[in-house]
Amino acid sequence: MNSSKIIKIHTYIAKIRFIYWVLFVLYYVVRAAVNNCYLGDLFDVISRVLISVLIILDFAYSRKNYNNNFQIIQVIRTPMAMWSSVNVIIHSDRIYVALLSMLFFVALVIQILYLTDIFRFRHKLIMFFIILLPMLIADCVKIIQMSHWSFIIHLILFNLILFTYMLVMITLISHVFAENNLEMKRLRNELFIMKQNVKLDNLDTEKSLENAYERLSHENSEMLVENLIQQYISSSLEISNLMKLISESLSEALVVNLCSIIVKNEYDESYQYNSRAICESIKMEHFNSHIEDGSLIKCFQDFREPFVDNQVDMKRYDFLEGMNIKSLLIYPLVNEENWLGMLVIGKDTNDYFLNNMSFFERVSTQFSIALMNARIYTKMENMAMKDGLTGIFNRTYMIQKINEYISDIVLNKGSLTVILFDIDKFKKVNDTYGHLFGDEVIRVCADAAEEVAEKNHGFAARYGGEEFVIVCKEKSINKLHQLANQLHTKIKETKIKYRGSTLFVDISIGAAAYPTTCDNPAELLDRADKAMYHSKISGRGCITFDGEYE
Repeated sequence: MNSSKIIKIHTYIAKIRFIYWVLFVLYYVVRAAVNNCYLGDLFDVISRVLISVLIILDFAYSRKNYNNNFQIIQVIRTPMAMWSSVNVIIHSDRIYVALLSMLFFVALVIQILYLTDIFRFRHKLIMFFIILLPMLIADCVKIIQMSHWSFIIHLILFNLILFTYMLVMITLISHVFAENNLEMKRLRNELFIMKQNVKLDNLDTEKSLENAYERLSHENSEMLVENLIQQYISSSLEISNLMKLISESLSEALVVNLCSIIVKNEYDESYQYNSRAICESIKMEHFNSHIEDGSLIKCFQDFREPFVDNQVDMKRYDFLEGMNIKSLLIYPLVNEENWLGMLVIGKDTNDYFLNNMSFFERVSTQFSIALMNARIYTKMENMAMKDGLTGIFNRTYMIQKINEYISDIVLNKGSLTVILFDIDKFKKVNDTYGHLFGDEVIRVCADAAEEVAEKNHGFAARYGGEEFVIVCKEKSINKLHQLANQLHTKIKETKIKYRGSTLFVDISIGAAAYPTTCDNPAELLDRADKAMYHSKISGRGCITFDGEYE
């Protein structure tokens, strides 16, 4: 289970706890008001205030997903667990309070030890003892205060049972989580015992055992790398980030001299890559230049099976110039025979790839699957954000983006400009040339809007039908005039061709700027729309700026 899912579990727990806390508070308030009950001594009041503050703080951070930081959860819930353990002792004469506190304590301990980033068994025990320390102190205070031996014995027995139960539970659960590590330790111990008990007759026998140990160590490193890669794949859909993490893991854990992951972009012939050399003396510029000019990819992009050379002749491989590579592996990344990219591994020893091809096959398969999942995710994300016909942002995402811009400029006292334009007489285009030609007109206008927006560090969106929006930050009123005229001229002078037909179109533009023409940035779209409407009723094919028609 990756960290984001664990954080989500913690948010649910915090919300449920908050609801129950509200119900308990209402219960005690109503009870006190109706029965004129005594609210308790100073300790009870302080205790209730403390746990209330912690529960509210936990709920508040849960709404921010704890900033994806397990330490925040530990800092908040550790005092909760301490408080509940002390309550068990302080209220031992009130059995229902003690039982509720005990349940609260056990639940919190499990959350802290097994739903955060405390992995090692000894760290879990240390944290458990830290949580239990206030309870032990409360025990001592209670024993000093009480003179009744039977009560003292019961208290000691209760704590021994609780301590034993929690310790056994922590040990058993940790044992399950550590099963793979224990198995590896067992194998190492068996190898060590074998070395001690068997009398080595000659150097060949000793060397074979050392080789077995090296193979075991190497397999252990491969297992660690596979586990790391699975964690990276489950926690990220960012291809560039995955490439970086996987290349680092392979080069560092396996101590290979060269590791490079090359991925072909889905919609064009460009490539992204991440190359890493374990030795700083190896200069990667020459190798990377062969990726960038396409020569390395051209040599191997038709391969669907791995290319292996365990006796490298450096003269055969220009891209390895300056590297002491004696074994080379180029493993294709494929999906249903479609070439997605390749994994390049180089090692400074001969015959390195004789016994580990299955490992690189698994790594390549995992990464290929992750790459396809990331592309599917990107497509779904684009479907949610972008207009299907034009490829620019849709209206829903545009509103979200504008709200983000507004928050930023209000906070930093910046400026924001909005241009809204409409294709003139678009219905006539559809009626005369057909809807397919009309779609082409919309695409051309969208491309022009996107080009102008990107040059001015803004974005373009389809507002609906034949209406489009350009949004830019930090533009003066003079720059706004230039931008609007630039857009108008570009679309007006663009010749649109489709299936033998040619057409020029014109547009009506409305523009508004905060704070120059508009005091409220939330009204920018509406004011730009009104300005555009004025352009329409003024004869079309013109530009109207907010405030000019009032």
